[in-house]
Amino acid sequence: MQGAFGDGESDILMLKTLIEIAKLQLEFYHRFQDFHNVESGVNMFSIPLEIDVESVPIDVQMEQWCVIMAACLQGETISRGCDPLHALEHGNFDQ
Repeated sequence: MQGAFGDGESDILMLKTLIEIAKLQLEFYHRFQDFHNVESGVNMFSIPLEIDVESVPIDVQMEQWCVIMAACLQGETISRGCDPLHALEHGNFDQ
């Protein structure tokens, strides 16, 4: 008797392949979940002027503010429209 995919051996091979694909999908999900968990820590060092200060651990937020303020005061982010006083009043550096 033939199954949905053809002969019995093909059905078994197809099911094994589908199971392996499902395992790979689950593994990718877990790997990228791990990356998502450390993303703010990575961004803190790779793009320190673009990161939301509130997304970094509380014990390094003050240092993050100092890095951003130093860059603003040195004029490095003027092209982004960085206004240090506005940023301190509103808690962000997007304006």
